[in-house]
Amino acid sequence: MDERASERVVADLTVAGRTGAQSFSVVIGNLSATGCMVDAGDEALPYVGSPIEIQLPHIGSVSGVIVWTRSGYCGIQFDERLHQAVVRQIGFKALQDNPEPFRDQFGRPVKPPGRPLR
Repeated sequence: MDERASERVVADLTVAGRTGAQSFSVVIGNLSATGCMVDAGDEALPYVGSPIEIQLPHIGSVSGVIVWTRSGYCGIQFDERLHQAVVRQIGFKALQDNPEPFRDQFGRPVKPPGRPLR
């Protein structure tokens, strides 16, 4: 069972990031009030425990610390908790006229709110 401190949403959002003097772009794969998982692509990831700052829409600069890294991905724990309404606003939204089911950045089907998964 996956026990989390707060609800996660799929994000699939490219944002600017920074650790110390290094600036880069990352893709947020999922987001919660307490942190996020990012895909750093070809960017060199800093080590666990490194402070990091990312730019989120509707919020601006959010600081945190890297808590895990694995194969080009890392987990960030935010220094301050985000409001859940902001997390949901940033979450992934499929186009309304798209007949295909919602999909995350890896192509996996994601159940739209209030609708069964095909």
